[in-house]
Amino acid sequence: MSQADRLAVIARLLEHGQTVTTQSLQERFEVSRATIMRDIAFLRDRNGMPVAYEPQARGFKIVRADRFGKDVIATPGLWLTQEEAYALLTLCNITRQIDPGIFSDFVAPMRGPIKRVLVDAGYQMLGIDRKVRIEIPFGEKFPYSIFSPIGYALLYDKSLYIEANNKDGREFAAVCFPRAVVLTLGGWVVEVMPENAIGNEVIAIPLSSVQIARVSKDAVV
Repeated sequence: MSQADRLAVIARLLEHGQTVTTQSLQERFEVSRATIMRDIAFLRDRNGMPVAYEPQARGFKIVRADRFGKDVIATPGLWLTQEEAYALLTLCNITRQIDPGIFSDFVAPMRGPIKRVLVDAGYQMLGIDRKVRIEIPFGEKFPYSIFSPIGYALLYDKSLYIEANNKDGREFAAVCFPRAVVLTLGGWVVEVMPENAIGNEVIAIPLSSVQIARVSKDAVV
């Protein structure tokens, strides 16, 4: 039986919720323990399958959450041509050029597996992300201490305390609810609704003017 056939069988067993042992796989495929371990490593490291060893069961199983406690989902049947995979990789790379800090945690984990698949397939990288660059004044990066709480509050609907000093001398200091981060001709701005806003008042604050940002104790909007 070829490695591809073994991988298909092991993946099917794991996806059905079974805990598979190296002994049972050795007997099934009539191969060595080292071969089984290489197959498991391939599924985990190259295919991105969240496989982990379960000491109590003395076998391998799929872990439904990553090391950060985030749920892991599978997309069975998702097939991409080499050109489509390369387009996705290029979009990831170009996104990094304008990302103020909100996309990185989502995009970065995708780049490695996609690139490895393309390299293994012998695909000729065209370097589009280097040949088509985005050089704009608002492609700046912001301090992690500033953008991390803004991104967190925006994504998870938390309230936020912000202090900012605009170029025109106006100061802003209030607990607010972030509504969007917007890329404008003048740069990145965060649109917020002050806690004591009248009606649906929304204020646009340039990210470059934010001095302090922290998630408020008043957690949910």
